[in-house]
Amino acid sequence: MGLIFAIDAGPDKSGYCIFDPDNFKVVEFGEPINIDLKEKIKNYTGKFAIETIVSYGMAVGKSTFNTCFVIGQFQQMIMDKGCEYEMISRQDVKLNLCFSARAKDANVNQAVRDLFPASGRNGKGEPCVKGTKKNQGPLYGFSGHAYSALAVALTSAGIDGTGNHA
Repeated sequence: MGLIFAIDAGPDKSGYCIFDPDNFKVVEFGEPINIDLKEKIKNYTGKFAIETIVSYGMAVGKSTFNTCFVIGQFQQMIMDKGCEYEMISRQDVKLNLCFSARAKDANVNQAVRDLFPASGRNGKGEPCVKGTKKNQGPLYGFSGHAYSALAVALTSAGIDGTGNHA
């Protein structure tokens, strides 16, 4: 299948994750300011997946419109490069990983963590997926928008909340 560069866009900073679905491994991730993420996009030539915003009829603010603008910039850069890309809604992510449209971010993040082996150790010496600096797990350093980007990557790869390919 190849690597997937997934993006959870924000008005100033965006989460990203480069995921290898063939080996079920995170290659790179972060939450840089958008200008720095644009440099990463310029240097990547594989498949992209971008979380898109969907209207649910509720009032939104300036931040949401700025995020839409940023998504459009990323999309245009990817199209100009001629790379394959997919737009994925948060609703699609929730249904894919949690099997419920009512899932919250905490549910999605937990579903992501549940898919990875607990190979790190927490402060109490118990196995966990994040781990500590000394005993790192496969998702060590993940937080916020990086989790969302990984959830987008998993959805794009067709990996559901049970770890099966949908």
